[in-house]
Amino acid sequence: VIGHCCSTHSRASRLSGETRTMAETVSPTPWGLIVGSSSGFGAAASLELARAGLHIFCVHFDRRSNMPQVESVMARIRENGREALFFNINAADPGKRTDALNQMQEYWKKIGGEHFVKVVMHSVAFGSLKPYLAESNDEELTQQQMDMTVDVMGNNLVYWVQDLFRRKMLGSGSRIYAMTSAGGHSVIPSYGAVSAAKAVMESHIRQLAYEL
Repeated sequence: VIGHCCSTHSRASRLSGETRTMAETVSPTPWGLIVGSSSGFGAAASLELARAGLHIFCVHFDRRSNMPQVESVMARIRENGREALFFNINAADPGKRTDALNQMQEYWKKIGGEHFVKVVMHSVAFGSLKPYLAESNDEELTQQQMDMTVDVMGNNLVYWVQDLFRRKMLGSGSRIYAMTSAGGHSVIPSYGAVSAAKAVMESHIRQLAYEL
């Protein structure tokens, strides 16, 4: 009987320790990373994710004249009790992307705890709206404009996700979203380059979903 009591006490102690350990375990803090966040869908998504409990990293590319809009989005995120870190950079520049991700990770280290990017949203709207064919070379789409549009609005998504993946900034349950449009499958005047970028982006996100 004594042996049984001791065994029970020992088991209870272990269970109590397990309970304390479970209670002390804190889930990683979720963040949203919005690439193209100062207006439109990107700004709306930033605010909605903040309301849902995520802190926000916002990547945007704005002139000084649009900074009041950016500051308004930042203030509204913080009104929801969430952190908001903004990076005014060319999101398609590899060096700028590296610098921004370094700063994000450094901020995580500064505040302590475990963190991960729960939601990635690519909402960059920057491309050429010229027709493929025109009476003069000046009026039609150039190779440089095509390459820029497809890279910034399509391929850029892959490069951000690759860096996040290698840095282990994504976690279990992370989600990746990208904004497409009817132009990805429809003909719209002077929308050819953007339409191509949207089709490319849709293909990329299917592949990322498979590989992740």
